[in-house]
Amino acid sequence: MVRGAYMVQERRLAKLRGYADPIHENIQATHDNYNAVIEMVLRYKAAPAVPEAGVMKRRATALMLASHNEKSVARAVQLMAELGIPRKESGVYFGQLQGMCDHVSYMLGEKQYAVYKYLPYGPVKEVMPYLLRRAEENGDLMSGVGKERKMIEKEIKRRVFEALGFAAKSKKEYSVAH
Repeated sequence: MVRGAYMVQERRLAKLRGYADPIHENIQATHDNYNAVIEMVLRYKAAPAVPEAGVMKRRATALMLASHNEKSVARAVQLMAELGIPRKESGVYFGQLQGMCDHVSYMLGEKQYAVYKYLPYGPVKEVMPYLLRRAEENGDLMSGVGKERKMIEKEIKRRVFEALGFAAKSKKEYSVAH
């Protein structure tokens, strides 16, 4: 399940074919819709087994949550816990574009969720428009980059001080490790 849309193309096609604009009015409406669909599918997945030809069978549902939105990912993780959907081998997967929201991918992997990074490839003239659309759709991308940069700086500092024999007493103070 993806959140993005080819907004210019979709609107142009809707106008050309005479149907309603399929794009949500604003970004919050897009987020609300995406999160509602995630919840609907996860609840369906977690529903009790159903009888099929005299045998109780679980509903076979697989879901790839392709999102760079931290709130949506956190909500999906919370719902999985609430609904008893296991982290591993549950048929629920998370995916992000390589280089975008990597800290979320690493956190998910560390906590044993199935997470995938994808890397578009091909001729530059084909790949660049795709990447530009992803950046456009993820308007908060630059704030995410800033957040990731701060996290990387903090981790580098922690490793350097640790290698030098210092242990963190607080976020900004270091002392010699004993």
